[in-house]
Amino acid sequence: MGIASCVVLGTWLGLTVGLPRMATAIALLLFVIALASHVGRWGTVSLLSLLAGILFLVWGGAAQVGTCSLSALVDAHSHLAETRVEIVGKIQSDMVEMPGSRGGRKLRFSFRTESVNLNGKSYPVVDKLRVTLYGVPRYSPVYGEQWRLKGALYPLKSYRASQRTRYGFRVGLSGADRIKETQSRYMAWSYDARRRASELLSAGMQEYPDVAGVVNALVLGYRANLPDDIRLCFMHTGIMHVFAISGIHVGILCAVLVFMIGVFRVPRPLWVVALAPMVITYACVTGARASAIRASVMIVAYLLAPLVRRRADSVSALAFAAVVILIWQPEQLMDMGFLYSFVVVAGIMAIVPLFDRYVEAWFMRDAFRLPDAPDPWWRGCLEFVVRMFSVSLAAWLTSAPLSLYFFGRFSPVALIGNVLAVPFTFLILVTGCLSIGIGSVAGWAGEIFNYANWCFVRILVSGMQAIERIPGGWAEWNPISIWIVVLWYFALISAVVILRRRNV
Repeated sequence: MGIASCVVLGTWLGLTVGLPRMATAIALLLFVIALASHVGRWGTVSLLSLLAGILFLVWGGAAQVGTCSLSALVDAHSHLAETRVEIVGKIQSDMVEMPGSRGGRKLRFSFRTESVNLNGKSYPVVDKLRVTLYGVPRYSPVYGEQWRLKGALYPLKSYRASQRTRYGFRVGLSGADRIKETQSRYMAWSYDARRRASELLSAGMQEYPDVAGVVNALVLGYRANLPDDIRLCFMHTGIMHVFAISGIHVGILCAVLVFMIGVFRVPRPLWVVALAPMVITYACVTGARASAIRASVMIVAYLLAPLVRRRADSVSALAFAAVVILIWQPEQLMDMGFLYSFVVVAGIMAIVPLFDRYVEAWFMRDAFRLPDAPDPWWRGCLEFVVRMFSVSLAAWLTSAPLSLYFFGRFSPVALIGNVLAVPFTFLILVTGCLSIGIGSVAGWAGEIFNYANWCFVRILVSGMQAIERIPGGWAEWNPISIWIVVLWYFALISAVVILRRRNV
């Protein structure tokens, strides 16, 4: 946690403050002091020097990404907005084809800028941009390809305070030129596999595009075809997170895979060898978002512990995931998905164990019952619902201030919605995986599982719509101040610390 904290702080300083003079030299000097202190058995000095060295090293590395975002460049050159500019960068997502005006078509994708050309002068700007390409080119842009785009910046209507850039980019076919083909064959293959899987999940569902949209969003992270009424319903009820590929999805996939390798009696220390490639592939196939990468790295780190004869620790796995993601892409720190993913998971880890003590006490087996007497069926169901509610409460307590700050949305009905959404998300994911696996061999058999998902989706959506209609269940206000968010988390952390000390 100490190393992760230094990486987070160093990344933030690098992205906001800039590059300090001689940052690398300072880091090397601190590492030398840490080594000398370790040899001299000055443990505290060695540890502090090591952490400070990591802080300066990451600070310098993150500053290389550039403190100049597109928003800062536009602010410095106000005439940039709605004028034609040239940007060079790489494709960072799959293509989403959408209907355009007058019967035309358009592609939407994420673009990682490398430079912006203005009046013959090139500005190094590393940023993430949402690009809309009007028309469909002869060869569709592929992840990892380097392109030169000549178009117009425009302000995003849905801009939030967490976003580093508040602009999108429009470009026509005449302004799009491919410079270099992708060097990331693996990611290109992943997105191609994603498109084929989407076709299998939609087989037989032509008359139910809303169902196909929900299934594709839940299983593969495709949210472009999610119907607007369903999207709003899940946003109002605070359950929109189920469409972000995260720990729920990766955990369910792991549970299915663990069951499969258990049949072959694979020793537990070797689970990571079988599971890691599949988990990482799933995260890449579904878009390589921060939440999916975080969950995948955590699970791989957790499974790797027995192989190296270490005790698995979820807190260390979470810290390791943060370090990996921020070293890979420092600008992720400014992404709203990164904040939500790590804050909510940390909250669940800290709060749920407090609830578990009370749940175990409530459902403790009666000491006077006969040893072979079975428990009533409803007891297990009730315990499952209570545990689900405790996880939902922990997630809501940690995510509510972020929702109020970014969106001005307050949804207490999420406490009920999560209890319904998570089990049906599990059913839809498992059924979707079976549809892809069996449908790739026998298409007609895959359609059977798609029809089963039709039933699950209808129940899930109907339940969410009923929850949405609860009076006072959700409200939208003006976004709150950052100081209210700080006060909320300070009070929450204080309460957790006090309760933990009382329960020790």
